[in-house]
Amino acid sequence: MRNLCCLCLIVVSVQVFESSVSARTNVATSTLSSAVQLAIDASTSGDTVMVPPGSATWLTPIAISGKALTLLGSGIDSTVITDRTTAGAINADVTGLNFVRISGFTVVASSTHTSAGLVNVDGSQATVGFRFDHNRLLIPSAISRGIIPKSTYGLIDNNVFDVTATSGSVQSVSVWGSSDSSDGGFTPWTRPLTLGSTNAVYIEDNIFNYSTQAEDSIDAYGGARLVIRGNTFNNISVGFHGTDSGNRRSMHSFEIYSNSFVNNSSTHLRAATIRGGTGVVFGNTYGGSGGAWNGVILMYYRACPPLDQSTWGTCNGTLWKLNSSSLSAQGSRVCSTSGTVGFDTVNRESLGPFGGSFQGYFDGPSPNGYPGRDQPGITTGQVSEPIYVWSNDGMDAGTYDGGYPPPGGIQAWIKAGRDYINNGSTPKPGYTPLPYPFPLNGIFGARPSAPKNVRVLE
Repeated sequence: MRNLCCLCLIVVSVQVFESSVSARTNVATSTLSSAVQLAIDASTSGDTVMVPPGSATWLTPIAISGKALTLLGSGIDSTVITDRTTAGAINADVTGLNFVRISGFTVVASSTHTSAGLVNVDGSQATVGFRFDHNRLLIPSAISRGIIPKSTYGLIDNNVFDVTATSGSVQSVSVWGSSDSSDGGFTPWTRPLTLGSTNAVYIEDNIFNYSTQAEDSIDAYGGARLVIRGNTFNNISVGFHGTDSGNRRSMHSFEIYSNSFVNNSSTHLRAATIRGGTGVVFGNTYGGSGGAWNGVILMYYRACPPLDQSTWGTCNGTLWKLNSSSLSAQGSRVCSTSGTVGFDTVNRESLGPFGGSFQGYFDGPSPNGYPGRDQPGITTGQVSEPIYVWSNDGMDAGTYDGGYPPPGGIQAWIKAGRDYINNGSTPKPGYTPLPYPFPLNGIFGARPSAPKNVRVLE
């Protein structure tokens, strides 16, 4: 009855604001996934689906596809969804035209799924396609991801990520440039470096609460591009995957700045762990009453077996070639000396049958394979683009070999002054960050005011 009364109040209060605007607000009759899906299915592009206050356990996920929608709960801890699905509670397929916004929910993990998040946003092209804002994701003992954006850019802002689980693989945000089932990051790596643009997943003004670090709060895979700014991290840090695990390419680029990192735990934490790509780390603060902070740690596992868990082969000067040019096939994720596919010697992201202009190998031309494909300090075309680090409470960048030093040391691959630059208090030359906060406009805008053309779906 409480939910019904709230729903009636919503309908009465917005009737005054009805107009001829074609966009409608469809109000789900309850918090059940079936009721929410019914409202989604009855909506057209531009509509808002409102979910009333209340709590529900979802065994079946909801899906948004082929339309631009705003999915609006009644607010954090007012609309509470417990996820007991196998593939995540909320799933959206998005594009620049089919923009999806999700706001006003608390979602609680109650089942284990690390290949899917509580919320999953999949794109089909490199456009800004989503906004996820003013939500709370709670991950207790169940091991799950929080939100997973794939093959899309967008904004994750003003959320609270509460992780009370103390073990297992718990990432609050997992960003993918492209999925393993498509091309594993090959296509995102062909796109030029665009630091300071909207071509990234922006993670902005969120709070990440952990009791201890079992895994990084934010991770990135397969050509991902992300910007992490203005957030508060409690007892947790960030770190990204490289071209060294799961037979996928490294993340592509990162901008980490103006965040507050607080460590009140007894565990030493890293300012960031970076295993590939390039970017900037600046203007962050590191404090707390607990364990100390280590610097920005750069690693390249492919030069440090047995840390390498991929099938590309060790980066040690071996002339590796791919076994297939079909990027969705497993052969394109496997190297061998007898492979049949090489890279263009000028554009080292373009590949074809080995021979002619395609006589480039997986790694670089140096005797040890430098530059290793996608290693820290490398960008599109496998050309040098040093990582810049400055003004981080003394947290400079340094290297670590994981305890498995390669011949010549990890500095043969990741070298100060060449692949990374600790720049004191001086910014990276030519770099300008995107204006803060994220420039909202149109459907990207602030929380909607009184909804119009309201329909309660029976």
